[in-house]
Amino acid sequence: MKIPSDILPLLESAEAEEMFEFEGLVSGQDRVDLAMAAARLHGGVCLSVGDDPDSFWSRALGFGFGTPVTAGLVADVLDFYAAHRPGLAVLQFAPSVLPADWDRIAEKFALQGSAGVVKFAAPVEDVIAAGRSLRLGDGLSVEVVRPRHAAEWARTVATAMGIGGRCFPPAAVATTGHPSWRPFGVWDGEGNIVAGGNVRIHGRVASLFAGGTLPQARDLGAQGALIHARALAAREAGCEWLVVETGPSTPEDPNPSYRNMLRYGFGIAYRRPSWIWRPTGA
Repeated sequence: MKIPSDILPLLESAEAEEMFEFEGLVSGQDRVDLAMAAARLHGGVCLSVGDDPDSFWSRALGFGFGTPVTAGLVADVLDFYAAHRPGLAVLQFAPSVLPADWDRIAEKFALQGSAGVVKFAAPVEDVIAAGRSLRLGDGLSVEVVRPRHAAEWARTVATAMGIGGRCFPPAAVATTGHPSWRPFGVWDGEGNIVAGGNVRIHGRVASLFAGGTLPQARDLGAQGALIHARALAAREAGCEWLVVETGPSTPEDPNPSYRNMLRYGFGIAYRRPSWIWRPTGA
């Protein structure tokens, strides 16, 4: 997909600010217990969570659009992680910002490449149009999540997505009623939340975050309905583009979320490998 040059940096900054703000919603003793730390460096963000069984929350991203990616930048990022010592850290750079000598830099710092994610993007109106023909199963309804339902909604999303650890629940609960976030849930006919997803507003871009459906409600249109609802919320907030990340899909390891993005109006902006750092002796 052709991305306008003024939108391309926002695809990365939307994700970086999403993660920075989300993890920042964990506060007080929870933050201490999880050994959480965060910093802004060279135009990007560094996030560290010591208690992270999924190896998901310790990430460095958003770099390269103001300050070029250099060995010095990577050294500063890794100094942050060496100080906080998570089990591992994931460095993520849009392919367009990697320098010509990136392979040498990665080797110097013993960074291990992995498949990473596929970055999808689409004009908001394209996603809304793609969702008009989708149908939600009988008895299901989509609604904005209010604070009184926040804990149930957070549990549902964590269970549906297989998110472990203690970082996600308090942060997810805190997004309800937050001015930057629009959490949505799918309710069944008995008043239970069976699916959920979130979207964060970032100027002209909105980023989809954490969508999942419980097994008993799958294949009933819940994810399509959630994407459509979030696209409408993004338009209402004045956003022009939607962005979302998901894992690659291969014949050997198909990813339903990847197929759903194409079905719901998104195109591939780029594929972004991840670079894994582990502390010495880990």
